[in-house]
Amino acid sequence: YADLRATIAATAPATLLAALAFTALSFAALTLYDLGALAFVGRRLPLPVVALTSFCAYAVGNTIGFGALTAGAIRYRFYTSQGVEPEEIAGIVTFVTVAFGVGLAGVAGFGLLSAAGEFAPLPLSAAGLQGIGLAVLAVLAGLVFAAGPGRTVRLFAREWRLPSRRLMLRQFLATAVDVSASAAVLWILLPADSASLPAVVALYAVAVGLGVLSHVPAGLGVFETVIVAGLGDR
Repeated sequence: YADLRATIAATAPATLLAALAFTALSFAALTLYDLGALAFVGRRLPLPVVALTSFCAYAVGNTIGFGALTAGAIRYRFYTSQGVEPEEIAGIVTFVTVAFGVGLAGVAGFGLLSAAGEFAPLPLSAAGLQGIGLAVLAVLAGLVFAAGPGRTVRLFAREWRLPSRRLMLRQFLATAVDVSASAAVLWILLPADSASLPAVVALYAVAVGLGVLSHVPAGLGVFETVIVAGLGDR
């Protein structure tokens, strides 16, 4: 605790304010997930309700783990009071979960393409990392192209409705802003010239994704292991 206080005291106030500003921007972008999900199920709710719901759902879901259940319970509590039906809430939870995962993969792909050479400690070469990034982006581009104005596909003996291409692109932009802003919080607090912002964004996206998949509360230990693996030598 003493080390933490000393480090905060040694950090310039402008840096701390910038970190707080990026945090606020990230949470603001989270609102766009719920707005997109509501549009997907054909609902419109007051923006203050959506913003508060999104803030609470992500804050609790990301901290406790099992976000689809914990954050879903919060969305159920808020949105049913606004007249949203349970099956629509299930669609909202599915939409925000998939949108976050797909967007996270896209952000990581862009980051690997632009900053692969900065991950020397990892076992893969820069060309290999760029190949992974390119493959991820190619798959996502194919998904967006296949969506068109919004189509229905049959999978596992049932039909699934895809969001429109426009809604997909909007959600990817929301994820890009969310992840980049939250990664910028880490980047701006790192020692000067430790790594470029694209490298930190790519590594952060991978770390968050693995932390979410682990279902460990707040990705504790999983997130830090990935960050240290990528930036530990610096």
